[in-house]
Amino acid sequence: MAQDRKHIVIIGGNFAGISALQAITKQLPPKVDVTLIDSNDNFSWTPNIHEILSGVKTPGNVQICRKTLVHSLGGRFIQDRGTHIDHQKQTVTLSSGATLAFDALIKATGMPTSANNHPSTYTFRSASDALKISAKIDLLTRIKEQINIIIIGGGFTGVEVLGELLRQYQQSNKVKLALVEAGDRLVKTLPEVVSQDIVRLCDKSSASLYFNRRLSKQDNDAVYLSDDTKLPSDITIYTSGALLASMNSEQSPTIANYNQVNESLQSTESKLVLCAGDSASFSMNGLPLPKQSYYAQEMGKIAGVNALRLLSGKPLTSFSPKVKPVLLSFGDMNTYLVSGELVLASPALVSMKEALYQLGSQKVMSSMPLLQRGTVLLNQFKQSAQSALQSDGNPYLPGKVLHNSKVLQAGKHSDVQSLAQSAFATLLE
Repeated sequence: MAQDRKHIVIIGGNFAGISALQAITKQLPPKVDVTLIDSNDNFSWTPNIHEILSGVKTPGNVQICRKTLVHSLGGRFIQDRGTHIDHQKQTVTLSSGATLAFDALIKATGMPTSANNHPSTYTFRSASDALKISAKIDLLTRIKEQINIIIIGGGFTGVEVLGELLRQYQQSNKVKLALVEAGDRLVKTLPEVVSQDIVRLCDKSSASLYFNRRLSKQDNDAVYLSDDTKLPSDITIYTSGALLASMNSEQSPTIANYNQVNESLQSTESKLVLCAGDSASFSMNGLPLPKQSYYAQEMGKIAGVNALRLLSGKPLTSFSPKVKPVLLSFGDMNTYLVSGELVLASPALVSMKEALYQLGSQKVMSSMPLLQRGTVLLNQFKQSAQSALQSDGNPYLPGKVLHNSKVLQAGKHSDVQSLAQSAFATLLE
């Protein structure tokens, strides 16, 4: 970089990183360059990658070439991994040995998770993770009479992974499913009635749930819980950020750990470093901010804007998240819509989640050439149409939808109003 030019570096190219890049390039000054670093060449639409496990989606439906996306936004893409940040020298060292100088840095590395050395262990962070798990299940079901799959973590990801595996293997005697959650219920950031309904559905299925227990150790064919329960495991899927101490993070601790930030998303380590997405430790209403893609995108926007304001010496903008309605799917058995205290459950609500997926992916690709965007959209539409027509005992038939649709918890008038406002705002974006 020329000495009279400024340089913004973004580490991490998922929702927070891409949103930061979009915010920066939208008002990029002439003498400012921006570089995005990520070890993966594809951006994954992570809210839907669990559907790869059941074949409802393919990797091609939920992946976008990251290099093409970054270049279309006017940035530079480096496929590599950050290993060290020198705050005094204002440099980032990459795993290749290269060093990048920065005037402002955005850390958007996501939740620090990693697999251990056991061949049966998988994380669930990307479309490629989901594809590897699907391939392993397919292989094992061909050569074994029964396989055991253990899901660690009963948050959003764990529940949606379990739901898709039940969708695919509910009628199979060859696949046995279990989920382990350290707390006393599922998705603790949502009203308890959601957990209760999912437990009810699991009681009718072949899935086992283990609450108030943590993973204590693991070997190649079993996991051991904190109460000494031994669970046979051919495949162990980590959907939680808390892993065994023996595991090494994909990034070094200085890059990928949780980062304390102020109201402007500045790191407490350095005023020139901003953090966004799951790697930032931020609270809302006294509770940790939920690890959801829309919050990551909003944080990314603020981080991008503030990176430019840092360079120009302007006061920084505060990040003020608002509670938004939440959609949680549980395979083809149910989908939950939560707005404040209002909780609706219906298999038909999956169409709303599909619509958000279509709208959101097009928004991410808005800077890409029209032909490429059109090709991706066509593939998404074809896959969605095929999935809707392939079910034998289709849960979306009118009678079944009505039978399974209910108000799990009534909300306040303000909850309904918030839901309507959010839907309207989404359509206007």
